[in-house]
Amino acid sequence: MSYRDRLEELWESTEASQAHAKSRKATVSFYLALTSCVLTITTLVALLETENLLQAEILALCSFLLTVITSVPAVIFGFRGLGEIRRIGGGLPAKRMAVSGTVLGLLGCLASASLFMYGVATVQRVSQRAGMG
Repeated sequence: MSYRDRLEELWESTEASQAHAKSRKATVSFYLALTSCVLTITTLVALLETENLLQAEILALCSFLLTVITSVPAVIFGFRGLGEIRRIGGGLPAKRMAVSGTVLGLLGCLASASLFMYGVATVQRVSQRAGMG
């Protein structure tokens, strides 16, 4: 193997490792968004099953906080991953993962905000029935 062939091989392996590193933000975005969606669905099921006022309040607050912890970073990492993929050039799977993470993160934010409003409305409704409001 000539010196030139060896250098070309090293160059190609470096490009491959950079392509893998570029998709890390996209991967993080996707998994954060997926976690957010699962947590939001779990919160929805628990919120629909509860009859207790305090539990409804706590679940609505937890849903909102979990969104801040998972969905918002998913959207941020998704946009940063897309920018990095566009700038440096990346494969289609990394781009798809970044777009999926961004879209799921936005859906998670929307769903969690809806759950938070539903929880607040439930608390108000129950407190009016109990004669507190």
